[in-house]
Amino acid sequence: ERRLGAALGHFLHIPFPPAEIMADQPHAREVLEGVLASDLLGFHIPAYMDNFIASAEQVLSAKTHERTEQSAVLEHAGRRVRLGAFPIGVQPKQLQKEQDVAAVRKRLAGAAERIILSMDRLDYTKAIPQRLEAYGKLLDDYPEYREKISLVQLIDLSRKSIPAYQEERDSVERIIHQIEARHNSWRSLFFAAERWTRKEVAGVMRLSPVALITPRCDGMNLVAKEYVAAAPEDGVLVLSRQAGAAWQFGQHAVMVDGTSPPSIVEGLRTALEMPEQERRARMSKLKENVTREDVFWWAGRFLDELQR
Repeated sequence: ERRLGAALGHFLHIPFPPAEIMADQPHAREVLEGVLASDLLGFHIPAYMDNFIASAEQVLSAKTHERTEQSAVLEHAGRRVRLGAFPIGVQPKQLQKEQDVAAVRKRLAGAAERIILSMDRLDYTKAIPQRLEAYGKLLDDYPEYREKISLVQLIDLSRKSIPAYQEERDSVERIIHQIEARHNSWRSLFFAAERWTRKEVAGVMRLSPVALITPRCDGMNLVAKEYVAAAPEDGVLVLSRQAGAAWQFGQHAVMVDGTSPPSIVEGLRTALEMPEQERRARMSKLKENVTREDVFWWAGRFLDELQR
């Protein structure tokens, strides 16, 4: 009501829930009507857009027009609102230019020859305990990997005052101690809860032949895209199907179920045993994507559509 004729865009950076979940929320109607006051609604991937459409149809009896895989028009209360999928990107040139590899080598003194990188904000949506369990199971069940790989788990602590997050941290630290106790003939695991500089993060990505990104639910997961940008040319991305990035990376990453440790174990084995030629071919395609569809491409597409 106060926008004075300006075009209004709304972009959602997290997954939009399925209609059966949204319809059960006590303020579903008010939320949907509020969001539909915009002229353009943006989502990372078509699945989230589809969830919103289904919710608006079910809760508001909205009508859908001009629907394609990545766009649609919703009609409600005499207005038409455009929806679209606009997958966010990163700044690959910055990550490739600013890599402090020397500092990272010092931090990781004693690591095995092959590093598996796992990097997250501490959040129960990231399924970090399941990932750690999978790494421990890999070492337990396949002794040929012992002393040849090390997992580097970087965690950005957030929402420290919320009990559920403290419980998540306790669970993570307990599993880490168990793995270290069982596999202590080398530095099998590096756990860092302190912040690393951007140059150090890019450096550890460059030094890691495998990245393990396996959330149980994630709007996009920019860490996966940052890894691809900074990774070695023969790096392998192990990615959960539940990450939004799977929509773009599904053909060239090693896909797993982020809630299933056995699935993650198999994904790690696939990554570790993959022939070099295949690793390079897959990573080349992933790097093409993050270079072409960077953060400026994302913002430009959304703002151009909003202006149109």
